[in-house]
Amino acid sequence: REGGSLVHCFAGKDRTGIAASLLLHVLGAHKDDVVAEFMRTNDAPTQHILERQSLPRMEAHYGEIEPEAIRNLMGVREEYIERYWSEVTRDHGSVDAYLENSLGVDDTRKARLRERFLT
Repeated sequence: REGGSLVHCFAGKDRTGIAASLLLHVLGAHKDDVVAEFMRTNDAPTQHILERQSLPRMEAHYGEIEPEAIRNLMGVREEYIERYWSEVTRDHGSVDAYLENSLGVDDTRKARLRERFLT
C-alpha cells in the first residue's frame, strides 16, 4: 500500500529491528548487512532519551537495574538477531517460508516491495 508503516515497539529495537531486518531480507540484502544494520541500534543518538523516559518506570516496578541489564534492555547484541533467524528457520524451514506462510509476503508481494523500494 501507499504510505508508511508503524511498528509499535518499546525501545525501537526488537520488533522494529526485526521488521526492518525482514524488509532488508526481502529487498535482497546479504545477511551480514542485515545483521550490521540491526547492530546500528547501539549507535542511536537518542538512546539516552529512551533510557531517561523508560528506566524510571522500570525501576519503580522492578527496583534498581544493573548497568549490564540496562545495556541488554536498551541495546542489541548480534546473538539476538541470530537467535531470531535460527528460531524462524527451525520453525518454518526458512525465513522466506515464514514470510510467505505466516506474514503473507509471497513472491508477488516481495516483487512489489522491491519495485517500490529499489527503483
